[in-house]
This record gives sequence, C-alpha cells and structure tokens, in this order.
Amino acid sequence: MDKVSVVTVCFNAGKVLENTILSIIRQSYANLEYVVVDGGSTDGSVDIIRNYEDKITTWISEPDEGIYDAMNKGLQKATGDWIIFMNAGDGFANERVLENFIPQILADTTIAYGDAIMVCDGYYYVSRMGQAEVVVDRMPVNHQATLIRRSYHQQNPYDTTFKSSGDYNFFYQAYFRDRVIFQYIPQLVCWFDNKEGMSKDNHVTSLHENLRIWKKENDWLFRARQELSLVRYRVVMFIKTYFLSRSMRISHEMKRLRREGYQIEIGSYKNPILNL
Repeated sequence: MDKVSVVTVCFNAGKVLENTILSIIRQSYANLEYVVVDGGSTDGSVDIIRNYEDKITTWISEPDEGIYDAMNKGLQKATGDWIIFMNAGDGFANERVLENFIPQILADTTIAYGDAIMVCDGYYYVSRMGQAEVVVDRMPVNHQATLIRRSYHQQNPYDTTFKSSGDYNFFYQAYFRDRVIFQYIPQLVCWFDNKEGMSKDNHVTSLHENLRIWKKENDWLFRARQELSLVRYRVVMFIKTYFLSRSMRISHEMKRLRREGYQIEIGSYKNPILNL
C-alpha cells in the first residue's frame, strides 16, 4: 500500500484550521502521514495543532518567507510515495477519498488529480477537471485535489521567487519541460474555499508572474491583450463590489456559472466527514 503524505500549510487560520485537520485525520486510508507547517501564528492556531498532536506525524511553527517557502518545508518533511497539500480552510470531501483514489493511479503516473467542491458565498458547485493540456494558459488542476509523486516533487520544489503563481509554474514545468504523465481520475477529492485566496486577490501579481512562466514578458502585443483583459475584469469587479448588493453579486456569479454548465447548490456546504 502506497504511503500518502498530507501537508497542511497555515498562518493565523485558527477559524478554519480544525475542520481541515479533522478531514485529514478521519481518512480511512491506513498508510497516511500528516505534516503541518505553521508560519508562526499568533491567533491560537498552535493550540489547535497541539490538541491533535497525537494524530499529526510532525509539525513546526516558525516564520517563513511566504506560502511557497512553507510548502517546501512541508515537502522536505514528507516521506510518502505521494504528497497532497490540503491547506487550512480546505479539506477532503469524505472519509474514503484516499482509499478510493489511490488504487486508481496508474504505475507510470506522476501527477494524479480529481474534482473539487468549490465553496462560495451562499452556494457551492463541483468543479470537474478536464485535460492537462489546458496548462498552456491556466492552472490545469485544483491543487487540493492533486496527488504528486513525492520523489519527483522533492527534486522539483516550488520556486520561492514567485508570490502567487508558484504552483502554476510547478505544473507548467512538469507538463512542458519534464513531460511527466498527468492522470485525471473522475472522483471528488476535496472541498475548496473559493470565497477568498491569494491568487484570487492578486490578479496583477498573478498576470505578471504568468507572463514570466509563459516567457512572454517581451511580447508586447500579447502582454497588452492580457493587460486589457485584466483591466476589463477589474472594472467589472469594481462595479459589482460598489454598485451591486451582496445578493445581486451572488446572483450574477451563479448565472455565469450555470451558463458554463455548472450545477449550483444553494446554501452552505455541509461536509459529511465533519458531521456538521
């Protein structure tokens, strides 16, 4: 039975950390280790970690140089055949995710990924992933729904010069430079807090870093098109934020998702693993 390393990176995430921990330690998969990397939290997160210390293989709490530095710390402490990052605020979709997912991974696969429940403000939906080829212009997977061979990942840690797109850079290089095999497994793996997030809130940083990944920094026409798209997006978000009520913003977003084929569920997501 392959060993799975689950890594949680957190910083002052005490409000959501416990649910993430519970979703991991309640997994039915027998050969699992759990690594927690805290960035020196001051909000009580360390007390929560200590409450579950007997279920956590190893943990540290110390300042880091950003999320990718913290993820690299977890990566170096991992000893499993596979590694998955399940950061604070996210969690496994049910108790048998790993038990059902791992046996489906083929022998030559380096990166195996599944689907995610995207938890939004007042509603949620399932994001079903497609072919890895989309990595050419966007993130091809949901990171919390992706297992990576630990041996490959430790040889290719996150580039800490990135502040927002380090994970995208990792998958981009894995696909185009190293030509590793991606395997999509149509199974629900995690829930993901889509209400907020670093890359979601730092579109300018993400765009500039993506240009670097694509090696398009000096392609002024391409860059201008991307910048124009970003301006349009920010204008739309400004209008929605300051001229629409919360209910109207939610309604507009749900209509957009339905047009794209997503099935929306209204209300707060209730995860069966947490008995909430």
